Amino acid sequence: MNVRIATVSLLLVAALGGPWAWFNLLPPAAGERFELRVARELAGYRFVAEPLSEQVKETLATTNLFNGTFYGPNRVIVFAADWDARDSRQMTVVQHTPDECWVNSGMKVIGGLVPSRVEVPLDGRSLPFECRVFQTGAAGGRELVLWTTLLSGLPLEEGSRFVAESGGSRLGRDGRGYQDNQSRIRRSGQFLTVLKNRLKATGRKQFVRFSMPLLGAPGSALEEGKALADNWLSLTAISDK
Repeated sequence: MNVRIATVSLLLVAALGGPWAWFNLLPPAAGERFELRVARELAGYRFVAEPLSEQVKETLATTNLFNGTFYGPNRVIVFAADWDARDSRQMTVVQHTPDECWVNSGMKVIGGLVPSRVEVPLDGRSLPFECRVFQTGAAGGRELVLWTTLLSGLPLEEGSRFVAESGGSRLGRDGRGYQDNQSRIRRSGQFLTVLKNRLKATGRKQFVRFSMPLLGAPGSALEEGKALADNWLSLTAISDK
């Protein structure tokens, strides 16, 4: 009986203490971490800020917001948000991506035109961005959108390898089925990023998104978007914390 009690006690300690030790005793996983900074000026463009409503700010759970449009050779809609350690418990705020919000507003994902995940060059480095083409209505204009999320300086793995590269509609890509599936993928990706890299919930979070009309060849538009990002965003390496 004593052996059985001792065994159960050891298993209980391992079950409760193991996760705590993983996040608190072991050092953070090795790897370069980054901080993104956005510019309010872009050569050849005029920026028009677009204030967000108090309801939206409350939903996003942060006031560190940058939202507006650059007008110039192209029209570029930009958005950036930052959650510091004081908002660390707001893990769900990084769920508001185009895969959910834009689909929920009635836009449709058009698959097969661009890769679902691309590397964007920034300050001599590269950072992975999610990449999609959305369309408004059955015959509306198409929008190329790129976004990325950093958790404690590390890019969030959204599980884009599970995103179909074709225009198939088995998940209902123009409606709730696609949105729900992407939400599950994103939550799983966030959990795996946190677990694999031993990130505490107190880490900083950053989200950056930009989009432009898709008027010509998707490949050319994507390269234009990458070049624009390199001029608009600054990427700085930070120390592990």
